[in-house]
Amino acid sequence: MKRHISIIIFVTLFISAVSIIAIIVAKGYTIKEDEIRESGILDIESTPAGGIINIDGIAKETTPKKIELVAGTYEVSIAKDGYKTWKKELTVEPAVVSSVAATLIPSTLEVEQATFVEVEKAFFSDDGNTALYTVSKKTNQGIWLIPLEKSIFSLSDTKPTKIGKMNLIPEECQDNMSYNFSISNDNKNALLSCNTKSFKVFKLINLENSEEDVININQIIGFSPTDVSFKHGSENLIISDEQIVSSYSLGSKEFRLIARENAAFAPQLVSNGSTLFLLRNSYDNKSRNLFKINEYFQITEIKTNISLDMIKQISGPASEETNVLAFTGKKGSLIVYENDFENPIKFSENQVEFLKWSFDGVHFLYIEKNTLKSALIREMPNKSIRIDTYNLAKNYSNLKLSFDWSRESNQLVVEDQTKNALYSYDFDGQNKTLLFSGKLAHPGSFKLSVNETFLVILLKDSKESSNLYTVKLKI
Repeated sequence: MKRHISIIIFVTLFISAVSIIAIIVAKGYTIKEDEIRESGILDIESTPAGGIINIDGIAKETTPKKIELVAGTYEVSIAKDGYKTWKKELTVEPAVVSSVAATLIPSTLEVEQATFVEVEKAFFSDDGNTALYTVSKKTNQGIWLIPLEKSIFSLSDTKPTKIGKMNLIPEECQDNMSYNFSISNDNKNALLSCNTKSFKVFKLINLENSEEDVININQIIGFSPTDVSFKHGSENLIISDEQIVSSYSLGSKEFRLIARENAAFAPQLVSNGSTLFLLRNSYDNKSRNLFKINEYFQITEIKTNISLDMIKQISGPASEETNVLAFTGKKGSLIVYENDFENPIKFSENQVEFLKWSFDGVHFLYIEKNTLKSALIREMPNKSIRIDTYNLAKNYSNLKLSFDWSRESNQLVVEDQTKNALYSYDFDGQNKTLLFSGKLAHPGSFKLSVNETFLVILLKDSKESSNLYTVKLKI
């Protein structure tokens, strides 16, 4: 009987001990060297996969891999044959799974000429699917389109398509090269914009029907607007000036008035997914109001405790996958997450300038006190939101930089125009790698292809002739 009771007590104690250990581990602790220490997890991936992970100089596993570590700071590197070693100091936080996405750069970068027609200007879709370029020389003169998503191995193997003649662009804009093209997020339309001495010109080109389908926006609406842009997640153009906001349907060809005010209107528009946000002055010009315009163009005022009168800029990512909005003004800079306007998150006490968002809305670039910074929006285990910021470059006003985010948002391609060079950065400024050294034809004339197999650049050669080239990023 006593033996039976002893066995029951032993089993009970054993189960209790195991349960306690399980609870400790579940709460983010590790039992190591007879001590209970807080632990976290590094979820490490690399592109390409199969890189050897070294932690504090000791080889652990190959990517992708989740590694549990005692909370603290570690030197992490990823090495793979044919690629430069990726290195970073990483902090493991208690009970937190930290994602690490490393982009490995080939040790030798191949550069290949893709066009041979003396390209005047080049433009790229935001997603890296499409490139559009102009040729003004009589031979091959016109507006040309080349798909990047089909160019897995070599852009020179892809045949471009002529989508229009150069006379679509007003002669004055051709002479001063003040014209630009933007490409819709479905890659079906291109919007031409240019400034003449008298007014702005906007034309819409159907990329599937090319020269047969060109719409003069100015003629359709009967005036010269201040701005025209594609509305993300829909087949609509958003047209605005100081007194009006309207939409134009690319499908039904219908023009629709959204809002009209007096000259005090002064609207700021941000497209965030399928929603538009509108910041405008009140009728008496003594206050400002924030409005939300849904996918059906219904407009409603948003009540918020944000001091809108102090707001100088609103900004948001061109993404349908996130609902993040940023505000900056005299009282500091805020992030509103998931449209929770009653609980904004302050990430700076200063007024900043927003530059560029990542595709997923998780990272953004901004300038604060003449310093270029990046921010990472993180959701913590308790569902709270934390914003981590990183200094990338000081004395920003003395620099001439252009940027492009990778699709995974972990990598920046940065053009330094003062050095005639293109670099790859991690989003926090680490792992700076030279991708290309040479003079681009125009600032910002580069783009990561949609599959990030290569970097497309418009390069000016020694004879001052410009053409598209590719820098191969995957081997």
